[in-house]
Amino acid sequence: MKTKAWFVVIAMLMLMPAVVNGASLTISSSLAQSVYYYSGNYGVRDIDLNATRIQNYPYTTYRGIVQFNAQAWYNLGIDESRITGVTLQLSRKSNQGSPTYQVWSMKTANENGSIAANSSYYNSAETLVADNVAYTTSSMTVTSGVLGDLTASRQYTGLVLRLKDETTNGRAVAWDGGSSPKLIIYYNPVSAIWTHINNAKSVFGKSWSSTEIDNLESLFTTSHTDYKPGSDAERWHYADENYASDGFWGSDRNTGNAWTDKYGFKHISLENGKGISTFDQEDQWAYLAKAGYSQEFGELFGEDWSKDEVDALYALYLAGSGSVEIDGETWYYTPNDFSGRTYGDYWVENGKKYIYLGSGLTTDNPVPEPVSVILLGCAVAGMIKRKFSGNK
Repeated sequence: MKTKAWFVVIAMLMLMPAVVNGASLTISSSLAQSVYYYSGNYGVRDIDLNATRIQNYPYTTYRGIVQFNAQAWYNLGIDESRITGVTLQLSRKSNQGSPTYQVWSMKTANENGSIAANSSYYNSAETLVADNVAYTTSSMTVTSGVLGDLTASRQYTGLVLRLKDETTNGRAVAWDGGSSPKLIIYYNPVSAIWTHINNAKSVFGKSWSSTEIDNLESLFTTSHTDYKPGSDAERWHYADENYASDGFWGSDRNTGNAWTDKYGFKHISLENGKGISTFDQEDQWAYLAKAGYSQEFGELFGEDWSKDEVDALYALYLAGSGSVEIDGETWYYTPNDFSGRTYGDYWVENGKKYIYLGSGLTTDNPVPEPVSVILLGCAVAGMIKRKFSGNK
């Protein structure tokens, strides 16, 4: 008696859905059949979601079908490795008899969202996932079959319900159409940061895998220097910026925003104004780039520079001398330390523009014109001559 009791307990535990923590996704059946045995006849009935009998097929194979459209799972963008369990939930009709049944994963070829009247949906390719299921059992674990379909990226995942004991009339596996069979997928949830990065895929036209998104999330949460997804030609960097304000990325952004700035760099704002970006330039370049957005910001400075123009100004700054013409204005390097100004400031004074980067750039020519230099030289020479004449 004790051995039999323990066997019953173990069997019940095997049929019970896994108890898991985390998130879950419930998918209602997109296509379902009941299966029955009565007066020596086996058959299946197609059941719509309003419990209306559509067709009655005199099968000799007495198999019922349940299929689920897997798109809702794929829309989450989550890798199947996060799945912790899958249960099939059936809503029963009242029935005489106490049938038991088996649940098999469907043959791949038939998981297409349709049911053919002349197909048994059962062959050696199918896998038994639950056996001796009591008619009173409302849900059971079906993780292996469903997980296999999802891992293989099948659009539909299907299960075959087969009567195991068909020797008594009135036995059936059936459900109320108004409460169709449901598939419940339990999985380890992802963070808001992970979700923001996953959503950015469509913005940038990327095909990042779940693992690559994990790594991009880790890039942000651990403040690592950079990471290049294997499927991506671009290298991403931790952005210790303040995307909630205007900057070299353009106007202020909200958490979760993903965009490409006018210079071609990609950004994702993830948390507290910080994020990840493909921006890979020096600080001085970034300050020049911000000034190049001043027209968008509605500032008096009023510039709208391209990446090539910012590159030219940055080259002028590095050279430490010379000039460059941008949009009809001539910019000059100046060694002026602009006392009282903050690094990165840009402003307009007396109609001239200035940018402070330790030294800086300006549209105010800091070197006298050549004619002025000649006149100045003549004046100095005359003063020297008069001085020597006075000493005679």
